Amino acid sequence: NIRELAAKLSSFGVRYADPRLSVEGQQLLNRYYSQMKELGLNLNNQSIESLKGKETYDIYMSDIKKGQMMQKKVFDYFKVNEGALQQKK
Repeated sequence: NIRELAAKLSSFGVRYADPRLSVEGQQLLNRYYSQMKELGLNLNNQSIESLKGKETYDIYMSDIKKGQMMQKKVFDYFKVNEGALQQKK
């Protein structure tokens, strides 16, 4: 359900990086949280009909790709083993 996904993404806005992390790590993680929150809020404000439009679809796909790039930066910075995450699915 798109609304459920939007709500979960929006909930990233209440998260903040642990202050015990380096300043760079905190900034990177907080930017990621903020980006996910904005994507969720914007998605939640769209009607299902408007999401079917090509222009809106293209905008959201671009935003999702930006989110994936930011996630990759976070994973690289914190040396997250993506293979281990895939196995847990």
